[in-house]
Amino acid sequence: RRWDRYYGRFCCRICRRRWDSAYVFTVAGTKKVLWKQRCQNCTEDDAWTNPFDLELLRCSVCGSQVCECTLDDRFEYCKCPENKRKSNSWVGANIDAKKPHLAHLCQKCLKGFPCNQARLNEGGDEANAGDNEP
Repeated sequence: RRWDRYYGRFCCRICRRRWDSAYVFTVAGTKKVLWKQRCQNCTEDDAWTNPFDLELLRCSVCGSQVCECTLDDRFEYCKCPENKRKSNSWVGANIDAKKPHLAHLCQKCLKGFPCNQARLNEGGDEANAGDNEP
């Protein structure tokens, strides 16, 4: 495994808009984000941002499944007591499964590695792509 998938919270440095994403990828075993996301309201080149908060989609305490979705984007979130957020909700509880991933605002997708078509445990060149702008 070359990377881990996280649930991330973002805040645009330009307009201060906030959003969440279940498509945040880091170097495996670290919190070094590989690809940034862009604010949908801003067109400036520096509207690309890293998340300010990350939560692993696989619980390291109870070992619940790593998400292995390919096209259907199904998650299994851990509901053990150690995995509750400060807001008393589970990681991923606020993700709207009907809301599409905005590929045109995602560096990973723009670099030719679509988030909702890649298996997490298959490495390759995309793990070395870094976080440069597209």
